[in-house]
Amino acid sequence: MLLSASLSLIIGEFDKAEELFLKSSTPLKALDMRRDLLHWEKALTLADRLAPNDVPIISKEYAQQLEFMGNYKEALKYYEMGLFEENSDTTEEQYEHNEICNSGIARTSLKTGDFRKGIALASSIPIRSLKKECAMILEQQKQYFEAANLYELGNFYDRAAAVSLKTKNYGKVNDLLKHVRSPKIHSQFGKVMENEGKYQNAVEGYLKGHDYDNAVRVYLDHLNDPESAVKLVKESRSIEGAKLVSKFFCSINDKKSAIQFLVFSQCFKEAFQLAETENLIPVYEEILESYGTNVQFHQMAEYYQEKKNYTKCGKFYYLAGNYSLALEYLMRKDNKDDALLIAIDCVAASKDASLQDVLLHHLMEDNGGIPKDPKLIFKFYISMKKYKEAAKVAVIISDNEQLKGNYRVARDLLFQMTQELFKNNIEMPNTIKQSLVVVHSYLLVKPLMATKRPEIAGRLLIRVLQNISKFPSHRIQILTSTVVVCAQAMLFETAYNAAVELMKPENRKFIDDKYKKKIEQVARKRENASKGDVDEKYSNCPFCDEPVKEYSLTCFSCKQTLPFCIITGRHIVKDDLAICKNCTFPAFASEFNKLSVKICPMCGGNVSNYEIIDDISKLEFHTRNEN
Repeated sequence: MLLSASLSLIIGEFDKAEELFLKSSTPLKALDMRRDLLHWEKALTLADRLAPNDVPIISKEYAQQLEFMGNYKEALKYYEMGLFEENSDTTEEQYEHNEICNSGIARTSLKTGDFRKGIALASSIPIRSLKKECAMILEQQKQYFEAANLYELGNFYDRAAAVSLKTKNYGKVNDLLKHVRSPKIHSQFGKVMENEGKYQNAVEGYLKGHDYDNAVRVYLDHLNDPESAVKLVKESRSIEGAKLVSKFFCSINDKKSAIQFLVFSQCFKEAFQLAETENLIPVYEEILESYGTNVQFHQMAEYYQEKKNYTKCGKFYYLAGNYSLALEYLMRKDNKDDALLIAIDCVAASKDASLQDVLLHHLMEDNGGIPKDPKLIFKFYISMKKYKEAAKVAVIISDNEQLKGNYRVARDLLFQMTQELFKNNIEMPNTIKQSLVVVHSYLLVKPLMATKRPEIAGRLLIRVLQNISKFPSHRIQILTSTVVVCAQAMLFETAYNAAVELMKPENRKFIDDKYKKKIEQVARKRENASKGDVDEKYSNCPFCDEPVKEYSLTCFSCKQTLPFCIITGRHIVKDDLAICKNCTFPAFASEFNKLSVKICPMCGGNVSNYEIIDDISKLEFHTRNEN
């Protein structure tokens, strides 16, 4: 019987197959056949007879097909038939089944006009996607208010706001805006607020909607707030906004600002014409450097070529990327050093070795073989990343500044050079180390005396005296300070020797009258000199732990160069070690704590939060010797 039923099914005689299946030992195969064939009504009839528990499941499946085909009235009927009665025995699968049916009832109720029932069901069923589907149906049915509420209930705030905008329910939109992420909706609401004269709200909407052009317009036309408009244009780089701002500044006769914002808005021709008419070309070229293109740079180069301003002509050829022509104009003999500074930037940007050689030859061989300002050569080497050559020039410049008495300038130049070397992991030459130690030691004397620490100041003056030839402009002052400070620090021999030197006829006439009597007294008391200087203390080498004099910067046991404390000038020790986080130069941690003003004596940075160093290898840059 089963075989005959199966053959009937294969040849498409479904009614005969059903009859044979029902007569067989497995009559439920007739029901399975009708379900597989989607013969839902016949399947329901069979299920009612053979498997009543399957009636809700088949009803649900039939309803889903009917809904898909657009037969919503019949679909609603079968969704309702598909519900299991819920009680204490209801299984989890049956609850899920009922949820599907109720979702279908909600959708088809809305489709057939029973909005009250559909909305109630959609609201009660905890499925976000259902709320979205039902809200979309309501929107199609032009039930916008209910659609917005359902969207909101499902946390579809952007859609809820969009529907509310459509119905001009602006109060609802305003409530939803804090959740809305769509820039378009914010911008639309901004337009609504502008139409209602609520200009501040309008600006807020435009800003959240990234509609910067309209925000700028409202700032200027309605809120009389050009400052906010200018700030917004600079932040957003809105071209149309810049045009509006430029127009505003023209209206109040602020030509400089008008030129600036014409350039922002890429109206280069208009900006140049206005700048030329108002004799404000420098304003135009300054803003052009940040916002111009090669076309504008070439135009400005040609403009200055006609004006015979070859420095600016070369500068704009450089900005336009025409490096060789730029260099030709920048190296003209009638140009000043500012042209050569631009030339250095130009050849660095070109990365052309031949152009670099041309410029270096010009810097070194001008004026009959006499080099130009060494600062230009230093800048050249730094720009070319030739740091070892730059270091040699830095020492020369520093020595020149020291000869002129510009000790802080000299120290800062050496410090800048060490930072460049550190940044590029290049060993610091000994000449730079030695020069930096000496000039920095001199600069430490005054603050040490201000904090009443003559014993340290005296030791540093001894270091300076050993290099007195580097301080010709202040030789007498240094000797005078040595007498006064070393006498206080019980460095009697040093004080006496300095006093005797000052008493020499060639020096005596330059002594400050305020100190002359004191110096004469020290020079007369030769017996004090016989006491010698108080013994210098020892502290351990941070590398080998052998004792080393506190102010010696070389360990004779391990031959290491010892980093110096930037606050006291002593060599560092490993159990009281810290660095300035800004410049990485070391000092005693205890000395950082003693600073009344938390400013690094080397770089001028804040040292409130200095870094404790527990591993001396972290100071490798300050300890490596030049190969």
